[in-house]
Amino acid sequence: MSSKVSCAPWQDLLLGSATTYSATYDECAPDTVVISTNAVTASGATSDNQEIVYQELCGDGQLIAKVSALSGGYAGLFVRESNAAGARKGAIMTQKGSSVFRHLRITTNGIQFQASYTASGHQWLKINRSGTQVIGSWSTNGTSWNVAFNTALSMTDCVVIGMAAFSTSSGTTINATFTNISVAQSDTIPATEVAFADSTLAAQGGDTVQICVNLENPCYCSPVSVDVALATDSLPHLTGYAPQALTFEEGDTVQCFTVVLEESDSSATYTFELTNLEGGNNSEIGAIGELVLEVETNEAEEEPGLCGSFIKDSTLISEGDKLFYDRFGNTYTDKEILKSSNLTEECGCGEFSNTDISGVEESYFKLTFDDCVFETGGGFDQAGATGVARRKVACKVFTYLSQLITPKSYSCEGFGLAEVNVRFMDVNSPAVMQYVGTATLAGASPYFDNNSVVQEGGILDCLPWRVINNGYYTAFDQIASSAIFHGEMAVDFNKTFYLDDGLPVPGNAYDLYSVLLHEALHFLGFASLIQPITGIPNLSADAISYGRYDTFLKLAGGNNVVAKDMVNPYQWNLNIPAGDLHKSCHPTDNIDMVFPPLTGTDIPVYTGSVSDGGAFLNGRAFSHLHPNCNGTTPNYLMKPEFDLGMRLEPGEAELKILCALGYNITGIEDCACIASGNHDFTEGCDGEPFEMEICEEAGFLDIDLADLLANDQPGVEVSYLTSTTPDANSIEDIGGGMIRFIPCAPGLHQLKYIPTKDGCTDGSTVLITIKVTRCIDDCTFFSTDDPVNAGYYNPCNLVCNPEVVMNNPGEPHESVASLEQNIFGICYDLPGWFSATGTPDYLALPTVTANSGSIQLQSRGDGESVFTPVDAGPGTYFCSFYATCATGNTSSGSISINAKLVDDNIVSQFSRHTGSPGGVGQINESLGESLFLSTLTVPFTQTASFAGSNRRKVSCVEVPEGETYDALWFYTSGGSTSFTVRSYVDQVELIPDNFGLGEDLTIPPGCEIELGKTFCMLSDVTIHYEWFEEVDNALVSIMAYNVLNGVATADDPEDPDNDDFDFDTQILTVTPNQTTTYVLQRSIATPNNLPAGFELCTTEDEVVVEIEEEMPGLSLVSENCGLVTFSATGILPGHIWSIDYGNGITGTSLVHKYTLTPDTYTATLTVTNDCGTIEIPLEVSIEGCP
Repeated sequence: MSSKVSCAPWQDLLLGSATTYSATYDECAPDTVVISTNAVTASGATSDNQEIVYQELCGDGQLIAKVSALSGGYAGLFVRESNAAGARKGAIMTQKGSSVFRHLRITTNGIQFQASYTASGHQWLKINRSGTQVIGSWSTNGTSWNVAFNTALSMTDCVVIGMAAFSTSSGTTINATFTNISVAQSDTIPATEVAFADSTLAAQGGDTVQICVNLENPCYCSPVSVDVALATDSLPHLTGYAPQALTFEEGDTVQCFTVVLEESDSSATYTFELTNLEGGNNSEIGAIGELVLEVETNEAEEEPGLCGSFIKDSTLISEGDKLFYDRFGNTYTDKEILKSSNLTEECGCGEFSNTDISGVEESYFKLTFDDCVFETGGGFDQAGATGVARRKVACKVFTYLSQLITPKSYSCEGFGLAEVNVRFMDVNSPAVMQYVGTATLAGASPYFDNNSVVQEGGILDCLPWRVINNGYYTAFDQIASSAIFHGEMAVDFNKTFYLDDGLPVPGNAYDLYSVLLHEALHFLGFASLIQPITGIPNLSADAISYGRYDTFLKLAGGNNVVAKDMVNPYQWNLNIPAGDLHKSCHPTDNIDMVFPPLTGTDIPVYTGSVSDGGAFLNGRAFSHLHPNCNGTTPNYLMKPEFDLGMRLEPGEAELKILCALGYNITGIEDCACIASGNHDFTEGCDGEPFEMEICEEAGFLDIDLADLLANDQPGVEVSYLTSTTPDANSIEDIGGGMIRFIPCAPGLHQLKYIPTKDGCTDGSTVLITIKVTRCIDDCTFFSTDDPVNAGYYNPCNLVCNPEVVMNNPGEPHESVASLEQNIFGICYDLPGWFSATGTPDYLALPTVTANSGSIQLQSRGDGESVFTPVDAGPGTYFCSFYATCATGNTSSGSISINAKLVDDNIVSQFSRHTGSPGGVGQINESLGESLFLSTLTVPFTQTASFAGSNRRKVSCVEVPEGETYDALWFYTSGGSTSFTVRSYVDQVELIPDNFGLGEDLTIPPGCEIELGKTFCMLSDVTIHYEWFEEVDNALVSIMAYNVLNGVATADDPEDPDNDDFDFDTQILTVTPNQTTTYVLQRSIATPNNLPAGFELCTTEDEVVVEIEEEMPGLSLVSENCGLVTFSATGILPGHIWSIDYGNGITGTSLVHKYTLTPDTYTATLTVTNDCGTIEIPLEVSIEGCP
């Protein structure tokens, strides 16, 4: 057996209870142990009351001690399964009499069994554990031993062994003294080992090199020391190097020191060795006993790792998309930031517990790793322990932040703790791929509210800020905060990252924890939205303001970098010359850019140099702290570079900036008070949506300001309340904390306000969305359903104001939100036309028809659109409109004006924002049913005119069975994104094509039948019609006419067949004597500006008129001496008939006697039925008698 006394310390413990207890001993060399106690362990006890001094024993072993003195009670040696009071145990005890005692407990918390053995003159005791046997022995001299007992006792491999003492009376404190103590065990104790942490290191002259030595199997009671000596020459980089003595104290497993290499033009190799090893247990040098340091010649310093930006693939904006932004100016559709519905905990931090990462289960940051989602097998999805370790570092970073930053509670009940959703992009994403082969390690950005919010101005706060500082965030289209990502991060794992907790970080690796913590602060809004070269906002082209971080930036001792506009409280402007943006540290006597915290000294901001270029500076300039500006400054976590071998935490500067931005930082009092609020769609937290309807008269909606503030932070007030489209509505303060909203057009109207609070910084802009609908069943919204026309009134046209006629503005109802027409603060009425996106305008010129006007649609990329209500059910229709455009310049190109039938969802879908990207797409996306009619592409011209060719578009379209459309929508596509194109629409017609002769007919003989009707047709188009009847399988023309604007004229005025045609009703009357097929053909007589190639929907139809019975007839059967027999056919029940025999006699007899004088008579059969009366004559010749 080998001794373990020098490696493991002895310990003492009171088992059970006592009022007096103590133990005196040397924890590493207990040659003498003195125990005092009044603890009492009764015979048969299930748990012990005694003072013990013990050490761990693994495997077999023994303890020997001399009981030198005992003042009463019991003292002895034990082996027990644990230091629990009721543990299984075996012990040999003495009272310093003539006996020794066995105390045995064979089950946990079982009864203690006691037995005595004669041991005359004993002074020494020994307890031995061998397998499952416990052996107690005694001796008078410590060399000759007598076995008192050998008892079977099963215990775990590792137990505790030691000395114990207890009294027999709680009123008596006994003292026991043990000397000559020795312990041994059978299990081999691992030798203490020291070794270098690295076998090789590489560096250059001038570098600081860290050398580390690791310690394994340390001995508590025998500290280890070792020297690190240089086994080779010290020249030229280590001149004067002396051996470094390293001492490992309690708990140390690694000791490091640094050496600074002298600069030299030559390279060299140095070998370090470990010498003078002392202490430990059988200490030895480990596998890495030498360290080779390769020092290369001094070359240009390796470029440090950089914090990067994203260069995102171009966003394909589909119809209906909302647009969000990152801090680099990239655009994201709402679909791109939606969280997948099938995410699992394996793709987040759910795989870790609080045991793995303290507090991770309570973190309000929810992480998604796209590498796991898409199973890339790389990055955060790397196989084995590497992927797990990377994810653990990310989860640890955001768990730390969730403990550092206390989120605000949402004012509305039932929402719980806010969650911030973080997306880590996969290794195949463009953002990560662009880092490969560069110095950039990682990048991150929050998302900023969509364009509907960004373009309205005010201080721009990122989505994580809005969630944390208001307790919740609702996207403009009411997407729940939990359903979207609030920002994203990218890491290039082609670089070498250190993933462990322990320090130091190896000199050849970047610390992933520090890198992700740096990027996480960017994610929280520690970032500028200033475009690095021009100084304009780096978001949408419509943005008129900057981020909250930017509002703090200033030139040291001078002006703020950006400042609120003096007139428009929603607008922020660059407040310094753009040329002053990059003067920090160039040279050092220039005025530097700084971030003034709420307390303390200004913090230097990294600006970079214009010579670095906009691509390099984007996302870097102004978003980092400058580590070496005008002298040595702290090694900031938020400097623009990452150092190898270094771990950084947020320092005072970073925490003060987060505090100034409005985050509640643990340990910092009096962080900035921000008046934060959430967008409003309903009355209060869960009230009715803001909706209203305007029909016969203009309406209004009264809004309680308390309802707007219900989902804002407590104590906030509504300030700078205004409309985002003041030409489309007005707001009145009616007192009592109420406002009155008065729209003059339907649509999704928006109001906006800035949350304010005394003593606090203004919050970011809040939008109020109000849905205004119109009774589109009433086409004109006046007292009549008749269309409004300045020219020909086409009764078939479903468009009630085709020529775009402006109503008298005395009593306004509706307008196309014309800025020109609203300069007097009133809404002009353009009957039947509605703004769909943007603010289209009514213009008197250009126009197709005199005394009317046209609708102007401005576009620059996407743009304005309008609709008019129609009622289009199943059937065939003609669609016609005139269109032209003007650019005001000589640019070449074209724009398309499109017509589409849509359902009534369009009424609630317009965005009301001029040039709002996604506005037209928004309608297309949200339409329930739609049917594309036609498009007219017109070339760019400087001045708009409807004259000339290719200005009219006509199409024929079929609405299928089962479908019905409620509106005709006009929008533009194409055009230009660099200048405004003004398109004009006029003389719009949607004409049902009711051409057709109907079902085949069956009529009684002799009846007249009316064929045809007044057919609907486009205005200003002459149509030629021609009737035919089929005779012997050939078509014979029976009548032709022309129709223009509802007026029919004969093709040949002298044609006698015109008498059978009514030119007013356009009905042809015929009286067929037999079954006859009639055919009507139509064709375009004059094109009247119709586009070339246009053809009518159908050009021919036919109807078969069938005679249901034979025609009545009269014939001669026989004549004999004046007696004539007739035959009358085709006479049916219900017919009234008679025969005029031609000699003045009329009757119904078919036999008639004439005179014998030879003569010729005309007999006439008269038959009357439902169709009228018909007469059939028959000549009868009387020959006389022979």
